[in-house]
Amino acid sequence: MRLPQIYLGLLGFSAAKEALLRKALAEHNKLALEDKHNTLGLQTLWAIVNFREADALLICGEGAISGSGSVLRFHSDSLSLDNEAPLAVMLDQVTQPFAISDPKRLIELGADIKVYPVFNLSVGTSLPLTLRQFESILRPLRSLYALALALTLRRQKLDTQFTYHLELRGRLDAVIDLPQRRIMIRPAARPTDLAEVEWQKRPRNANFAPPHFLQCSLAEITWLFAMHCPRIELPPRYYTKPFWLRRAPDVRSSLLYARHAVLLDRICNGPVMLDELPVDLAIDGHLIERDIYALFLIRSISTSGPVDDPLAAPSIPNEDYEGGKWMLDRMGQNLNTVADKLQRLDLGMR
Repeated sequence: MRLPQIYLGLLGFSAAKEALLRKALAEHNKLALEDKHNTLGLQTLWAIVNFREADALLICGEGAISGSGSVLRFHSDSLSLDNEAPLAVMLDQVTQPFAISDPKRLIELGADIKVYPVFNLSVGTSLPLTLRQFESILRPLRSLYALALALTLRRQKLDTQFTYHLELRGRLDAVIDLPQRRIMIRPAARPTDLAEVEWQKRPRNANFAPPHFLQCSLAEITWLFAMHCPRIELPPRYYTKPFWLRRAPDVRSSLLYARHAVLLDRICNGPVMLDELPVDLAIDGHLIERDIYALFLIRSISTSGPVDDPLAAPSIPNEDYEGGKWMLDRMGQNLNTVADKLQRLDLGMR
């Protein structure tokens, strides 16, 4: 199974310690790719991104300039921010799973970090254990990715007029409602379970699931797949031809980052070439390519020509949602609702 790429944000790391961390992540990814039968239990690849768009966070206490209670402050210049004001992080309001290294300085500053998980970069087993705990907490994201991958592999065999129940030894793990283009998945379903389930073809009106199941649209699970797949397979024409925005992404806005709004605004103004975008948007070129791939998969862009009003329909639902939240805040029990009733999981490292 293709392993998902999960994103890690860093706060307060010096250049030297970040280099050590990147080396450790590269070794983790190498072992994960070589572990064909998952004998080591390595189930994800990790990539470092802007902390605002990360699935999990690592915080280095040595980089903090002040601390009080659950509030930490960091220099903005170390985070590539435009303003010079220190960045304040309120640990009790961080929604992503996180862990802290070098806590001694934070304690000296007056920060209360006793209840938060810690790790030690100098101890060989500490970071891998932390990553495993992150992977456990992020199971819903990994399971949705596994389901999207299974859908991709079966897309030629599925009948769009039917509903499919995914069952493992008599237990319902997911419902694929193709007529209404939506997914319902058991919150505790594991990626390995979804790789082994039996796909049971059902009538279209068998499109129900227990109320605690997470729900999302086919477009949303496709978007998540594009954001986290290890390899991008964008058609060659998108590298050589201009493309247009055909319609706004039909996904809830909590799945979109600030960079996506800038990208959509640029494409909406007229045809654009892929190699123009990194310069125009001052964003890493690899992320631009991934974002274009996501827009392609959900059929929001095309090289065939423009439409009269690409933002007219479908519109992005629930505009009051804030982007960049953790996965369990993005996928609710009902379609287009945040998961208020889902309790946050503990890292188990206190």
